[in-house]
Amino acid sequence: MSSRGTAWTSTQPHYLHDSTPQSYAEGAWLAAKVFTDPARKQGANLTRASLFQALNGMSNYTTGFTVPITMSSDHGPNHQVTWGKWNGHGFAFGGWQPW
Repeated sequence: MSSRGTAWTSTQPHYLHDSTPQSYAEGAWLAAKVFTDPARKQGANLTRASLFQALNGMSNYTTGFTVPITMSSDHGPNHQVTWGKWNGHGFAFGGWQPW
């Protein structure tokens, strides 16, 4: 198992104490990694536009669980996104925007 797979199997029990590894947690982990890895690379320069550009340019991204991921130009079934912003009490969501 790769380091990403090891990270997931050690993290899941930390937050889901009474749960054994399962596909729902794995799917959430993969989605978070696909989003946060490009975002972290942007650092202080992260903007919505730069994140979209990084995600759109994703090629041979290795998750540790799947074959390498390359984002297709049509984003598969995901043609719109919405942004959530923490306001101190909960998340405020904007409207849907084209990806």
